[in-house]
This record gives sequence, C-alpha cells and structure tokens, in this order.
Amino acid sequence: MVVEHQGYLKIYNQIYANVFDLNWVKKALAELRPYSEALSAWFASNCQDNSRLLRGKALEDAKTWVANKSLNQQDYQFLTASQEFEKQEMSTALAFQEEESRILAQANETLTTAQHQAKQQIRIGGGVLICSLIGAAIAFVGATISTNQLRETQLGIRLEQAGITALKQFETNQIESLVTAMDAGQRLK
Repeated sequence: MVVEHQGYLKIYNQIYANVFDLNWVKKALAELRPYSEALSAWFASNCQDNSRLLRGKALEDAKTWVANKSLNQQDYQFLTASQEFEKQEMSTALAFQEEESRILAQANETLTTAQHQAKQQIRIGGGVLICSLIGAAIAFVGATISTNQLRETQLGIRLEQAGITALKQFETNQIESLVTAMDAGQRLK
C-alpha cells in the first residue's frame, strides 16, 4: 500500500490513493468524532457561532471520548472554546441567580415591613374604633337619659298645668276640680 520515500510515506498503489483521499479521511474522522457536525459548523462560522459549541452532557461525553487520544489543533481549539463558553454561561447564570436572590430578599424585606405597618395600623384603627364605639354608647345612654328626663319634665309640666287648671276650677266646680287634682296626683305618683 505505502512505501518509504526520503523519510516520508508515499502511496504505492494509485487505486488506494484515489479511494482513500483527504475527503475519505475527513468523512472517516467525522464518523469517529461524536461532535464532528458541531465542530464543522463552528469552523464554518469562522468560530463565531457559539450555539455550535458543546455544553453539558455533550461536552462531558466529548471529554471522555478525547481521553487518551491524540487530536488535531482544531479539535483542541473547539473543545477549549466549548469549555470556556460553558464556564461563561455558568458564571452568567450564577450572577443572575445571585441577583434574583438579592431581589427576592429585598422583596421579602419590603413585604415584612409592609405587614408590620399594616398590623400596626390595624391596631391603631381597632383602638380608634373601640373608642368610637364607647363614645357612641355613652352618647346613646346620655341621649336616652336626656330623652327620659325630657319626657318626665314634659309630663311634670302637663301635671302642673292640670293642677293649675284644677285650682282655677275649684272656685266654680269643686267636685270636678277635686277629681282632676286626684287624677293628676295619681299620674304624678
């Protein structure tokens, strides 16, 4: 198949040279690499399309596959870029998570403060309500007492008027005036 010529291997049979050319080698290597499609696409994008880089399980599988293998510079460049990109993503995710935790802690603190203020205002409002109810009850009792006193006063005035009328009638009609006076006395009692 091959012969040594001036320190290099040279293909001896041209049939093998035509069949096993560089395209065949690339295809055979592509079938061996678990990440060959991603590698080709990343280099086709001039190493700019980070969506082609390996992450997570795919990257771990590639690292396991690479162990004890001698690869070309492109493989190492691709795998290193994949590892760096994953580190950046993890760092970004961690920073985002820390910011999220900080915001959540701040929101919890605000909520706790608001709850404390609400409880305090409820206590104050409850106190004002109780004082208002006590004041209303006192006012109601006072109004009831005043109303009763007013009725008694009005009744006293009517009875007094009835007595004055009975006294005036006594001069002309003594029996009727005595009946009126007795009736007023009974009501007064």
